Amino acid sequence: MGHKLQTKEKYTVLCADNDPLLLELVNLAFAAEGFEVLQATDGREAWNDILKYLPDIVVLDRMMPGMEGLDIIKHMRSEDATRDIPAVVLSARGQARDLDLGQKFGAQDYLIKPVDPAEIVARCVSLLG
Repeated sequence: MGHKLQTKEKYTVLCADNDPLLLELVNLAFAAEGFEVLQATDGREAWNDILKYLPDIVVLDRMMPGMEGLDIIKHMRSEDATRDIPAVVLSARGQARDLDLGQKFGAQDYLIKPVDPAEIVARCVSLLG
């Protein structure tokens, strides 16, 4: 993949999606780039893990059971401990108003499914800069 992070410590990413295959592919792509990977299959689990582990970056499916990705970002932006954690949204909804909504809620990036897991990793590496 060629996006190896040049850091002394690993970055931690939390990936949340209710599609187990996509979640597995994304997790493998992040692990191959040296990330420590946390995963969640619903929104409530994701929010609890964000509060518990304070990952360096989060990748959230927009539509999940329990709590939607945009609601998680809204909660993140209202808490001191999570306010500055970059958030990337994955969604099948890709109209301009959807992207605007993602930005309004505080997402740093918004990727439209289907998306190559390597592209998700590349965008996150770029955000972590």
